[in-house]
Amino acid sequence: MASVELSKMGGTDVPPAGPADDAHAVTIEGGEATKPESEDSSDDMSKMSTMWLGICFAGIMGSFVCYGMVLEYATSGGRKLHEFSLILVTSAIYSATAFLGRIFQREAPTSVPTYKLAVLAMTSMGSTFTSVRSLRYVIFPVQVLAKSCKPIPVMIMGAFLGKKYPLKKYLNVAVITFGVAMFMGCGDKSKGSNADSDKEGPMMYFGVILLFISLCFDGGTGAYEDKLMHKEHVGPFELMYNIQKGKAIDGGR
Repeated sequence: MASVELSKMGGTDVPPAGPADDAHAVTIEGGEATKPESEDSSDDMSKMSTMWLGICFAGIMGSFVCYGMVLEYATSGGRKLHEFSLILVTSAIYSATAFLGRIFQREAPTSVPTYKLAVLAMTSMGSTFTSVRSLRYVIFPVQVLAKSCKPIPVMIMGAFLGKKYPLKKYLNVAVITFGVAMFMGCGDKSKGSNADSDKEGPMMYFGVILLFISLCFDGGTGAYEDKLMHKEHVGPFELMYNIQKGKAIDGGR
């Protein structure tokens, strides 16, 4: 290894830089510069994070698309879906997924009191029940668009519980709400399935009321979850497991 040491620079003694003095020093071996191990590990971590981001994005979008297709099929064409059966099945699947995630992430058991987790399970169940029940009175796209406004009640309840949000977040929510309102108000309502003709007229407003109640439950659930995760010892998978387990138990009664 060829090493070059500059002991004097401009008449002033300059000690040679060692590994402890310069973490970003470049070693010259055989005329080629090699990067320090810290930079290589940082690049690997960045690539790993990008890969997991892509996997999570694809998983979320794929799950939502499949869930939406099944739910739309089960609630259209005059078909009626039993809400508690859906809650039991989906919550059992979510609980199993969260259980595996908890093991994979090695999350410690939570210290959150059981009654607080029960409150979250009840509010989450209320949101799911009223949301699915509304599909007896409104078509599936209306439900999806209404649920897109979920950040509004979450922020309102969060502010009520003492959480502060930056102005940028309020602007984002306002843009989302404006886009949903335009989409719902500018569509061609004359096109639709004759089998869903019972989802028009006065009963449609009852479905909208159910969606509003569902959003209120969403607001309480989301704000309370944020509060627990900031003040209590609980991981995301541990919280999801306990909430969905409680919903499965309630839905199976």
